[in-house]
Amino acid sequence: IATYRSQTERTGELVLSNDRIATMTRALYRSGLSDYLDVIDAERSLYQSQMSHVNLVVQQYINYVTLCKALGGGWTAAMQN
Repeated sequence: IATYRSQTERTGELVLSNDRIATMTRALYRSGLSDYLDVIDAERSLYQSQMSHVNLVVQQYINYVTLCKALGGGWTAAMQN
């Protein structure tokens, strides 16, 4: 769980960095200083990092549930009320 937590934090930082790069690349394109291929490449990198981040978050939650089940956790119908 700790490993996924640190990886999630790092990929979150990567997503923010890639978002800034994509924003700057779009601004360069609008001002005529960059090709649209650069914009597409920056957005591809952003989307890949977002997908990696989401996958790590999902894996982290799966590990929480697996740990809870392994420790005998769970709930019954009476606990839902």
